[in-house]
Amino acid sequence: MSQLPSPSAPDPERLKIAVDAWKHVVSVQMHFNDMEMKIRNLFFTILAAAIGAIGVTQGKWVDVPYLDLRLSFAMLVLAAVAPIAALFYFIDRHWYHRLLQASVRQGAAIEALYQHELPEIQLGQKISTASPLEFKGRWWKCIFFFVSEDNFRKHSRLHSDAKIEILYKSVIYGVLLLAVLDALFKGVQFGQQPLFFWVCEAFRSAKDSICLLVCR
Repeated sequence: MSQLPSPSAPDPERLKIAVDAWKHVVSVQMHFNDMEMKIRNLFFTILAAAIGAIGVTQGKWVDVPYLDLRLSFAMLVLAAVAPIAALFYFIDRHWYHRLLQASVRQGAAIEALYQHELPEIQLGQKISTASPLEFKGRWWKCIFFFVSEDNFRKHSRLHSDAKIEILYKSVIYGVLLLAVLDALFKGVQFGQQPLFFWVCEAFRSAKDSICLLVCR
């Protein structure tokens, strides 16, 4: 947190300037928070559109005749959600959220400096105190295995960074899992057979080869 010089005396004019500065910092916080909400609204709009596209493209295929390969269009749409979600995660957390955190720290510095002279401007401190969620128990860390934020890993407390991770990474891991399962059992076909069939054939061939080697 940035350190501001301590006022020598509660000068009314200085207090007025401090309140005006605090108001401006809060307005900057509101701006960046609004930008993050717009990004998330756009993300959910694209996610809803992708879900609709998956329904519309069911039964449609992309053929690669030279490889005797067929790819499910719905699976491709589902897989495309992962990099899109990763891009939105980067813009949200590592772009605008960092700017929001910087403005929050500046507001907290003003509030700490004038906490005795102006106890009414403690909004940032109150929000920071009320914001974290506590999830006790190791099984929560298993459920949210993709959350890397230190406060959650060490103290089981979800701060804003961890909440953003849950928002986007749950979608990324979820669609990747569904895409892999779809690719195995239906979405990827070689020679009119799903990928799982050829995986089983490969294991069967490997098993037969091992048995022949052992029986010799």
